[in-house]
Amino acid sequence: MTDDRLIIGRILAPHGVRGEMKVQSLSGEDAHFKALSRVWLKKSGREFEMKVRGVRGALPNLIIAFENVDSPEEAGKFRGAEVLAERDQAAIRKDGEFYYADLTGCMIVYNSVEMAEVKSVWDNGNCHMFECELKDGGVVQIPFQNQFIGDVDTDRKQIELLVDWILE
Repeated sequence: MTDDRLIIGRILAPHGVRGEMKVQSLSGEDAHFKALSRVWLKKSGREFEMKVRGVRGALPNLIIAFENVDSPEEAGKFRGAEVLAERDQAAIRKDGEFYYADLTGCMIVYNSVEMAEVKSVWDNGNCHMFECELKDGGVVQIPFQNQFIGDVDTDRKQIELLVDWILE
């Protein structure tokens, strides 16, 4: 994946008999899906460039169709695939929102000291979580919540940690 593409969704399952697929929007928005003309589907380490034939429905029931995918059997091959789009085709970020790709690789900084690096970001259902590698090689998870995280500067690739005990 290049820095110019972001994961915007996930293929859930085939839909109907014409090769359409149910798709989950990871941003919780759907307007950007309806403007897509091409995406990449990533599954098992392989990427497939796909031309979008159409998108219909509304959250949480978005349905996407691709050129040259005309049956439920063909659509089923993409179950679980990540949907990637060019950065300028992703949902527009509001103030205080970040793309996961921009947070990955940031340094967790406490009192001006780099403590760890963000290796991945995910949503655990209650909040977003950072999986971080400590300087000594250990791994910790840090909730992306105001009581733990201060300023986030993706340009400088730094995230302020407000309490150090969470690294123990």
